[in-house]
Formats: sequence, C-alpha cells, structure tokens
Amino acid sequence: GAEAQAIARRLEAFSHPEPEVESAAARVFDAAAHPEEVLVDKFNMALTRAKLMCLQPATWLNDEVINFYMKLLQERSDRIVAAATNGGDRRSCHYFASFFLTRLLDDNGYQYANVKRWAKKFDIFEKEKVFCPVNLGNMHWALAVIYVQERQVCYYDSMASGAGERYLKALVRYMGDEMKARKNATMDTAAWHMVDTGRDTPQQKNGCDCGVFVCAAADFITDDLPLEYGQEHMAGLRRKLAGNIVRGELRYPGDP
Repeated sequence: GAEAQAIARRLEAFSHPEPEVESAAARVFDAAAHPEEVLVDKFNMALTRAKLMCLQPATWLNDEVINFYMKLLQERSDRIVAAATNGGDRRSCHYFASFFLTRLLDDNGYQYANVKRWAKKFDIFEKEKVFCPVNLGNMHWALAVIYVQERQVCYYDSMASGAGERYLKALVRYMGDEMKARKNATMDTAAWHMVDTGRDTPQQKNGCDCGVFVCAAADFITDDLPLEYGQEHMAGLRRKLAGNIVRGELRYPGDP
C-alpha cells in the first residue's frame, strides 16, 4: 500500500542519497580541506567542517548536528502544513533543541523556570507533536515525542535502557505547567499516557549510531510512518544528514 511505498522510498533516500546531496556530503568529508571552514550558516547556526566531522562512520553525533537537523525537520514540517489545503489538514509540529530537556531536567531535578519561555511564541496545545531530543550525559541520544492531541508522551531509545520514565514524567509535568502558565487552567496530568517504547524501537548494533537513530526516528514520526529502519541504513543516513545539512534543506519526493 501507500505506506509501504512511502517507507521504501524513505529508506532508499537513506541508503542512496540523491547525487546533489551526496556531492554536498563529499565536501564535509574532504580530508584536505580546512576544518574551520563554515559549510553552512542558517538558523543562527554556523557549522564548520570540524563540527560536521562527527557524521563520519563510528562517531558520536554532537548537539549542533542533532539540533540543525531538528531545524530542517521543522522547516519541512512547516512547509507541508502551509501547503495543505486550507491549512486544516495537518497540525504543525514543533522541534525543540536538545538543550530544552537538559534545561528542564538539570542537576537539581525538574526546573520549569529554566524553560518557561521556550514555548512563548506558539501555542503548544495546538501542535500535533512536539519532538524533544534527549542527550543522556553526552554518552547517548534518545528521543521523546509529545503527542499533544492524544495526550501521550513516548520515549524512543535505540539502546532500550529503561531510562525513559524520568523524561516522560518530566514532559507530562511540563505540559501541566504550560497549561497553568499560558491558559491559567489546571491540566489533568493523570489522563496522560506515558510509553517507553523499549525494544519496539529499532535497536542499534554498535555504540555510536544513537544520534543517527534519533534523526531517523524523528524523520519517520514526522510523517506518521512506522519505524521500519535499522542499523543497515545508518551509514547512508550519515552521508544524507551531512548533505542535507550543508545544503540547508530537507526535501523528499512528493514534498510541496
């Protein structure tokens, strides 16, 4: 069906990036080029070749790469929503930077005051999904997604570690605090459903691809596709991420 075709097309794009994306990626991995050359300057983020070198195989992704890719997903999502008939066909999504959760849950525990301005410019309760990359002690990446309209928060971890509960609880509490701050209303947090997806999320087979798995999950979940990718797609996806970031855009066939 249409969904299987969409997944097959997406995995093909992961495994064999288009020529223009591949040639942009080649600029990142040019060993003879200067490491401090700025390869992309967008979203108030200037990324040098040195920053993007983490997209080489067997390397842990840094915050800059994850956060730039979240911005590309944001831009693509906004474009699709804007093109939808009457704009009513698809609610918009929001993609937080990884620093959102490191500020919400700092060394002293839950700190709403640290992030209370983060959703000031939009109504979080009108969103379809809110994506929150999770940086676990600069050693591992996972992804939390708030399904706002379904009152559900899910945690996706490519090394199912059982660490999700802390983040799930914090995000439900955050939504309650947002409701109080923005709407002066009390949210029934008990009505929210928390799901640590565990091993239902595709699992990595090495110690360094967690960030690439997070980008894949965010990409698939944006389009409501089941998470049917795996370790074998990560090498190609690293090159695709590099090319998309240097080009400063993310498009798939059929996109507006």
